Amino acid sequence: MLFYAPFSWATHNNLLEPIDGMKGRQKSTINLISRVEQGQLASKNLGFGNSQLGFIFGPKALKEHPEFDVVSIPGLRIAEYNFFADEIIDLKPERVILYLSDKTIAAKPDVSPLRVHPVNIIELLKLRTRMLNSELEVDNQMFVSTIIEELIYPHKYAFLLKAYAESYLLGTRALKYRRNNSKSKNKKNRKKAQNPDKSAIAEKQAEQQKKKKQQEIRRLLRRKKREFTEEHALFNLKELSSFHEKLSSESIDLIIVEGHYHPSVYNKHSEITKSVRTKLLTFAKERENVWFIPRSKLPKLVKEHYFDETHLNSGPSRKLFNSIQSNLETL
Repeated sequence: MLFYAPFSWATHNNLLEPIDGMKGRQKSTINLISRVEQGQLASKNLGFGNSQLGFIFGPKALKEHPEFDVVSIPGLRIAEYNFFADEIIDLKPERVILYLSDKTIAAKPDVSPLRVHPVNIIELLKLRTRMLNSELEVDNQMFVSTIIEELIYPHKYAFLLKAYAESYLLGTRALKYRRNNSKSKNKKNRKKAQNPDKSAIAEKQAEQQKKKKQQEIRRLLRRKKREFTEEHALFNLKELSSFHEKLSSESIDLIIVEGHYHPSVYNKHSEITKSVRTKLLTFAKERENVWFIPRSKLPKLVKEHYFDETHLNSGPSRKLFNSIQSNLETL
């Protein structure tokens, strides 16, 4: 089982329970490969992207609109798109929807998460060559590690075996935990009603936690600003062009929704924003079977709509989904 990667992923997906404790990136990849192995087809409109898109194309929205589907891979960057192109094509959607902000396009290409994926080694080496030709920083240790782990499956997929063992050993412990946790919440709510003073203290602590989280977001965004460069944007757009060519060869349309990063990252020093947006518009206009939905046709997003540096709260997410759906009807 460990000597054929896709079969290994699909088999473990059937064995593992939702309580297995795997990280979102690993689980999302298993689900995608499992869908392909089982011959499941996507709906007409398939959203493809990172967890930011996964929040917008949420379960409730998809349930109410079965003509939409989503493949959400946490942390996915444009440089990785081509490694998933075959699976996306095998799902046979009519349209693939990308949610791309100027910051997403200008972000530093990072393929280190591919270490937990089934990877075509030749394509990985080609990507390294393209990065070198574009004079981008290349993490050679990461590339070497990824290749070695692809050749030695037991090491690369050890987390699958670990998750299966944990699932087997834990049994119903996770279910008991959920029940106990629910009882604990009910007990806290009763105490809150009986002790208004303690309730006020708890609310103050919650407000302090909220401020602390906002400070962490600002620090993270300051670090991320250093990653946004025009060189990164040019490279990512070339990778996006290659991804589009693969889709177009199968008569699959590409819909680019102009996304939005956390507003805190936009300031007077973000001159790159206008330049990258112009490049994205040019990209869409110069290619067939590519449609562009500008931010001006979407709901305005403000800081209060985000619960962390990239993800929207449920209300704004649903509003944005509805807007995307309306715009698609006019194409």
